[in-house]
Amino acid sequence: MYPLGDQPEITLKSSNGDNEVYAGVEIPNKITKININSPTINLNLKGSGEVTFNAGDNVNQVNIRNATLDKESLTIDSAKNVEINQLSLYRTAKFDSKDNTNVKIHTLKVQQKSTPVLSNCDIVKEILISLDSSLTLDKNVDISQTTLTIYYQDTMNNQKPALTMRDTLKTTNPPNKIRFDEGILNAYLEEPESTENNVERTLTVVSGIINCKDWEEKVDLTSSNYSSTKCEKIPESDLYKLVVSSKPPSKSKLQPGAIAGIVIACVVVVAVIAGVSIYISKKKNLQSLGIESSINEESDSIAI
Repeated sequence: MYPLGDQPEITLKSSNGDNEVYAGVEIPNKITKININSPTINLNLKGSGEVTFNAGDNVNQVNIRNATLDKESLTIDSAKNVEINQLSLYRTAKFDSKDNTNVKIHTLKVQQKSTPVLSNCDIVKEILISLDSSLTLDKNVDISQTTLTIYYQDTMNNQKPALTMRDTLKTTNPPNKIRFDEGILNAYLEEPESTENNVERTLTVVSGIINCKDWEEKVDLTSSNYSSTKCEKIPESDLYKLVVSSKPPSKSKLQPGAIAGIVIACVVVVAVIAGVSIYISKKKNLQSLGIESSINEESDSIAI
């Protein structure tokens, strides 16, 4: 549906009993009013502008199945709670809600090469941040219940922080868990960087926070190519950023097995030299005393 007019308004109701009904609405970059008169209605939203939801007395909350923003800005206003099953943000998208609106987002997806901004909502399940993307949390965003998954590619050094906190969120609580998954650049063609094993790969998880150690404790490096975490102070500020690193071993360093082999070889060489010295010394002494010896020269053993 694409509402028309200077003051677009849509009324949605269902006579389909308890069965769920799905309706798609594209917001026309204006203040759009959507009246929902049935609790079984699930919306799919896209577009830009401001949406005001008016829910009937029998509707406890507004259900949005999918919302997609591509370089668009959407603001939600509702007296009833709003639950979004999945919000997908592309490029420079912005999502916000009015201060009196309670919005919960189950899954937030930040698509490849995107730099969206999010305000006034709670993420309650998971945040997925794709390759070469950075999500900015502006104000009043709670992510403490989520699992944050950051996608990386081994041939890329991710210079952008996956998350950036504005000043109002610099003390925000970290996600319940931070994990990493290898992604694939399948939408854009790029020249790959060097894939040498001795190149250190880093990724900035979050920037603009004070409680970096709290965030660091939530990092899970299992099954990723990263092996360490560190908190780095941002110059000329009291803020920090959390960085993960691959920290590969230097080629000049010997592995423990190689070092052990060298030590054993050295011990053997020293022992042989010592045996030859004893052999020569004994033989000279016996000869100087005029005593015959039974030295077995073939086996290098000594018997006096």
